[in-house]
Amino acid sequence: MDFELDQVEDLLSSISMELIMISPDNLVDVSEFLGLTDDLAAAFAPLGSETAGRIIESLQKGLEAIIKGQIEDVAQALVLIGQGLSLLQDLALSPIHIFRCRRRGLCCFSWSAYTLA
Repeated sequence: MDFELDQVEDLLSSISMELIMISPDNLVDVSEFLGLTDDLAAAFAPLGSETAGRIIESLQKGLEAIIKGQIEDVAQALVLIGQGLSLLQDLALSPIHIFRCRRRGLCCFSWSAYTLA
């Protein structure tokens, strides 16, 4: 499976929109959102990034804690989950990871959008 930057960007955008729509009191929404993290894990798997794996695992644990009622301030926890999604977006767009991905022949990417300082 190849790392598809466009698909990852679309997935992150879609998931971010879902996060905005979640009501902190609605555990069904939180449970459905937890299922989307599996899609993230699959999308980032070709990068072989330990960092992405840890971020996704942290998102999953946070969502599970919300569902189990172990989090008092659910709204603040959802803000932190949003920050985790932002980190994943930064990671996906990181020229370092894209370079590693290209070296392993896992994806096609146009370098014209990026310049390395």
